[in-house]
Amino acid sequence: MTILELGYKKIRCLVYQKQGKGIAIQKAESFNFDSDIFPIQDIGKAAKPIKDFCKEKRISTSPLSLIISHPGVIFRDLTLPPMSHKEIEAVIINDIERGPRFSSKKYLYTYSAHYMTGGRKIRVVYFVLEKEILNKAIRLVKAAGFSLKSVSLCPATLLGLPAVNPLDGKDLMLVYPQEKTTYAVITNGKVCQGIYTIDIGLKDIYDKEGNQIKEKQFGLFGEEIRRTLKSYETAQHAIISEVILFSDNQLTGDLSEKIASSLGRTVKAPQLPAQAKISSKVIDAPLDGTYFSCLGKALEPLRGNPCFNFLKIWDYRKTSEYKNKVLLFVGIYLAVVGILFFKPVSQVYNKVSDENRQGIALMAKTEGLEARTNILEQQRKQYLATKNNLLRQATVVHKLKKISWSEAFFKIGEVLPEDIWLTSFVLGKSGSFYLKGKGMTLDSVAAFIRALKKVDLFGEAKLKSTREAKIEEEIVREFDIESFVIVSPDETVDKKEK
Repeated sequence: MTILELGYKKIRCLVYQKQGKGIAIQKAESFNFDSDIFPIQDIGKAAKPIKDFCKEKRISTSPLSLIISHPGVIFRDLTLPPMSHKEIEAVIINDIERGPRFSSKKYLYTYSAHYMTGGRKIRVVYFVLEKEILNKAIRLVKAAGFSLKSVSLCPATLLGLPAVNPLDGKDLMLVYPQEKTTYAVITNGKVCQGIYTIDIGLKDIYDKEGNQIKEKQFGLFGEEIRRTLKSYETAQHAIISEVILFSDNQLTGDLSEKIASSLGRTVKAPQLPAQAKISSKVIDAPLDGTYFSCLGKALEPLRGNPCFNFLKIWDYRKTSEYKNKVLLFVGIYLAVVGILFFKPVSQVYNKVSDENRQGIALMAKTEGLEARTNILEQQRKQYLATKNNLLRQATVVHKLKKISWSEAFFKIGEVLPEDIWLTSFVLGKSGSFYLKGKGMTLDSVAAFIRALKKVDLFGEAKLKSTREAKIEEEIVREFDIESFVIVSPDETVDKKEK
């Protein structure tokens, strides 16, 4: 199996096979482009170096797991009050479309959510990228001859490494420098606590030859990592116990020592997990730290449930290629079954056809009468269903007129938090109604929804949308809530229907 990490000027390939409960690494190769390949419009021209590289290194093109490493992939984290997954997705979409970058472009996103300590807050980390970035990467690898099976985003694949799981739930930071950017992933070994992007990469830190560290640029780099680390520890009241640097083995020594000095923390190089074995006939030196993103993807099945569901971004089972293979398999299966069973079935059919021919005429008349009877019966049931539906609707409308709306407004007022105020009440069909208003915080809005759910007169309250607004320079949350007044239809209608 092949894993390909596609960066803006570099690709990395890891070829492996499953071996017992682990994997055996057969190849680890990389290739540098002269320039960024993503802006190139000619897909064939952009894919040719990849195709030639795979041919030269004898890298298998099927099946492929693609990892996209692109500066256009954005990471954000949110801290929310307890809410359903649908409500979390509504908040994420509002957060994405609030900025100008994705408001008018097609985008894709996926997220990870977990309860924080105490269960009073939900920690959400999400990825978002333009759909064109994904489509361009897929077209590139397919033009290079690969058969694509899955897509992931860097640096989330580092979370698949068993090596990040042995610290008994303590937080640690995974630092993964790229050419133009550096990723900082914070995890406790079970869930992702946050992913942060630093706009300084190896190209900025090292000189053109890649041998000497530029002290001025490294000072800015170290300051950004330290700021990210301290910001997380202050906000989450936690301590990051260890920093792991995923970098080129030849650069890791000097770079890790400088980062450790800047942070005042221990900085380690990643260790090859026990589940992964390297063939000494293929790779002489220890596995380069930059390949651990690919390695994490290879070992991801051993982790169990991944932190992020990348099927939400791209699913092979929804592609036309997969559907065509399924249709081809079904066609071949039916053809084989037809060939095996057609001849004996045709013989039996010819034998009994003479005996059946005489009864066909009588059966046709009988079937005609039965069909007419069925049509009349269906028309009778449709008439009864329409009649009962009209009676039921009339009963509901009649009971709605008897409801004391003053009592309904009073009950809403009873559960209304002090920092929530309503701006609109709209009555819909069959007792549904819509509340619009503003609140000081998301916690207040969530508390109001929970309070509405406890009122006997109302059905389940749902948050339809929420967004930021300003009132005299004060940031508030506008919200839309949908609920309904419980009205039971007349029981006599149901009895008649039975």
